[in-house]
Amino acid sequence: MTKSEFRDYIKRSLGFPYIKVELSDEHLDDSINRTLSIYKKWAAGVATKETFFTVPISSGGQHTYNMPSGVTEVLSMNDSSDSMGSSNELFTTSNLMQTSGMLSGLQSGGSTIVNYHSALDMMDLLDRYSSSDFNWKYHPFNNTMTLSPLPSASPSWKSTSNHFMLIHCYMLEGYDNTNIHSNWLEYVYETQWIQEYAIALSKIVLGYIRRKHSGNTSIGNVGIELDGADMVSEGKEEKERLEEQLKSEEIGDGWAILIG
Repeated sequence: MTKSEFRDYIKRSLGFPYIKVELSDEHLDDSINRTLSIYKKWAAGVATKETFFTVPISSGGQHTYNMPSGVTEVLSMNDSSDSMGSSNELFTTSNLMQTSGMLSGLQSGGSTIVNYHSALDMMDLLDRYSSSDFNWKYHPFNNTMTLSPLPSASPSWKSTSNHFMLIHCYMLEGYDNTNIHSNWLEYVYETQWIQEYAIALSKIVLGYIRRKHSGNTSIGNVGIELDGADMVSEGKEEKERLEEQLKSEEIGDGWAILIG
């Protein structure tokens, strides 16, 4: 269903063409856009998916990074994936654990597999305690992330190394970190909640319009009672019901995590 078809669907749900619906395309677009905004905010796991992807950190003094289209919220950023150091480097946690035999479980035929996984858990715990080189902030209005201090000013920065940040975020279903599926809106307009909420918002707007002219007794309107107040009340009740439904709805099995 395209946006144009969705507008026609809303108008038919309000009685068009047998009943005049005093809403322009701009009114309907406002209701549709507001519906999508609410849906994206609350329908985590339905409208969005939990995603991981990497972004290279520039050493040229860049502190603002554009996020891929479709990102709705950044949950965390991790730039310390190598904070434990390589086992091939001296004076690193990984090297100490390797030389002391803590990582030798798989090399010895699996006899110390429990110790091996315990070592991995320890490395994960130490990594969690390791502080990031940067403070970060996500800006949803222009979908960017800023880092401070500048990467080149970080105390542990090595200009000869490759640096990446691992982004943990919510991303709209139908998007990924490299491209956009152009038909996402075509099937999201088919969602029952989207349809009902957009109709409820349109009812409220139509009710306000009709309520304003409810006392009009010009020629041709004598004896006609406009239902503006009733439509506003009905639309608000449906809107509140649908918002509670969306916020309390159990999330299903979720979506696959993308890494790349």
